[in-house]
Amino acid sequence: MRASFVGFYPGHLVLDGIGDAELDDGTLRVHADRIILDMRAQRYVAAGTVTVQPTRVAGCSPAQGDALGVDLTTHQGVLVNTGGTSGSEAISGATIGGAATLAPGSEPLALPDVGLELPYARASSAVAHLGADVRLRNAHVIVPGGESIGFPSYVYSYSSNPGYSNTNVLTNGEDLPIYFGSTAGSVLPASPIETAFWTKLPIASSESVPPAKLGMSPPI
Repeated sequence: MRASFVGFYPGHLVLDGIGDAELDDGTLRVHADRIILDMRAQRYVAAGTVTVQPTRVAGCSPAQGDALGVDLTTHQGVLVNTGGTSGSEAISGATIGGAATLAPGSEPLALPDVGLELPYARASSAVAHLGADVRLRNAHVIVPGGESIGFPSYVYSYSSNPGYSNTNVLTNGEDLPIYFGSTAGSVLPASPIETAFWTKLPIASSESVPPAKLGMSPPI
C-alpha cells in the first residue's frame, strides 16, 4: 500500500491509506482516495474515485466506481458505482464485471472499527504479509506527547508461529537507545563529562518511559 499518509493500528491490525492511495493485492491493482486494509479479517475497502484493474492481465481497461470491497481469502468482491448506470459490479479474482450477488448478511463495504485507538505509526508505504508481519517504509513511530521517531524501515511482526519471530524479528517490543546532544546551557547531560546520553524508549510495549536524570552542564 502507498498513500500520502499510511496509518498503522496494531491493536486492530489495520492499515489506513489516505490521499492518492494505491494497493496491489497480487491480483488487482486499486487506486482510490482512501484504502483501508483489515489484516485480521483479510479484506480491504477502497472509497472515493476508485480505479481497479487486474495486475497480470495485459490490455484490460480499468473499471471505475465510488467504492470497492474485496475479500482476500476468496478474492471475491463488489465495485459500487452510485452515479453510473452499471450499479454494482462483481469482482471474482481478476475478472471485473457482471451483476454483483451478495450472500445474505455479507457487508463487503463495512469498515473496521478501531475505536479510540490512535495510529501507532505513520509511513509512506507498507507491505503486509497476512498472518505474519507489516513492513513500513519511511516510518515514524508515534510516542507519547505526539512526537515521533523516524525509521527508514520498520517491521512489526504479529505471527503466531513461534519459529517465524526467530527468523525475522526477535520480539514485537524493543527498547531502543535514543541519543540526545546537549549544549552548555541545557539541563542535559546527567554529568559534566557526558556529551550525550541514552534512555530506554518503549516502541511496542506497555512499559513506561523511565524519567531521565537531570543535570547541569558546566559554564563555558
